[in-house]
Amino acid sequence: MKKVILLLNFTVLFCMFFACSDDDKVINESELPSSAKTFLETYFSGQSVLDTRKDNDEYKIYYTNYKVEFDRQGIWKQVEGKQIKNDYKAVPYAFLNEEIPAGIVVWITQYYLNTSIVEVEKEYEKGVHIGYDIELNNGIDDLDFDLNGNYTKGTTPPVSTVLPEKAQTFLNTYFADDAVVSREKDNDGDYEVILASGIEIDFDSQGIWDNVDGKLENGQYKILPETFLTTELPAGIIAFIKTNYLNNEIVEVDKEFKNNVLVGYEVDLSSGVELDFDTNGNLTGSGGTSTVELPQTAKDFMNTHFSGLTYTTIKDENEYDVYAGAYKIEFDLQGNWTKVDSYVGQVKTALPQSFLALTLVSIINNYVTTNYPERYIIEIEKDYENGKLYYDIELDNQVDLVFDTDGQFVKRD
Repeated sequence: MKKVILLLNFTVLFCMFFACSDDDKVINESELPSSAKTFLETYFSGQSVLDTRKDNDEYKIYYTNYKVEFDRQGIWKQVEGKQIKNDYKAVPYAFLNEEIPAGIVVWITQYYLNTSIVEVEKEYEKGVHIGYDIELNNGIDDLDFDLNGNYTKGTTPPVSTVLPEKAQTFLNTYFADDAVVSREKDNDGDYEVILASGIEIDFDSQGIWDNVDGKLENGQYKILPETFLTTELPAGIIAFIKTNYLNNEIVEVDKEFKNNVLVGYEVDLSSGVELDFDTNGNLTGSGGTSTVELPQTAKDFMNTHFSGLTYTTIKDENEYDVYAGAYKIEFDLQGNWTKVDSYVGQVKTALPQSFLALTLVSIINNYVTTNYPERYIIEIEKDYENGKLYYDIELDNQVDLVFDTDGQFVKRD
């Protein structure tokens, strides 16, 4: 009998061991269900995956700032912004806009002025999806909503705080179809509003706009509404850009003040060009005009590695910024390159082969080719740390690598 009992115990332990072997198993991203892959490509494109795991019931994907969970079929169950140094990462606005009822974001925006959503989890009862559990970045409030986006329980909401009337009118006029998903009020009484599209708008305490920013993460951007641009900016700004930057879109406008008096506008274009104008719409400074001459060393560099591309040059006190197609190249005042960046606007382009063939750069590129065979360099920058020169490299999957002046790998940032 004892032998039988021992045999049974061993059998149970054996089965438990092999049952557990499927729990929390590291897998490749390619093993995810197709629906999970589509979800991640839609809302987390460009994020660096740290770990992908599978157990008997679900898949878990860990990013630097996020954790995403799926069921066996690859349907999302939870999206969480991880806490880092007592701070939280807001979940992507595109996800909120598409994957949960609009009433949830509207309700939270109304009652929680200075907060953002950092976790969304589907709630189930007897295997049936019944609602959503929402956590905010204040670390306190845990709110429940039904499938229609109606608040059901949680911390008693504070009194609703509304935007100034002028700010509301501005939003209704130019962004009527773009819902407000976040509002914050700082100690000076100024407001920051984030829309479902990801566009950020700053208002002063009276509700007058200061900044409209369509630049999103990872080089993505939203084009600002034509009605806003033509109504709120001097006509000369629009005319200048349409004449000199035909293939560019305005993605940010920032009012510039001196002694609390409006003196002009800073306008950012989709190519990365920044232009300054006065209140009459006249270009100020060199402002990206092609009349700025590069030093001969920089000209030779452009002719060698970017021949055939028309480029625009901006000069400030410390450097030259050159925009050529999808590339941005920075030179010091002597014409020596300091940065080559192919991640301009929404483009991820490999750096020119002739540039990658330069002696030091080729050593770095060989390291990337060997250790990251499916990746390529989209940016390389000379960086000084404690007086010592390093080369900072960014790959197309947003991985950052550091090399010394001999081209030897130092660390991964």
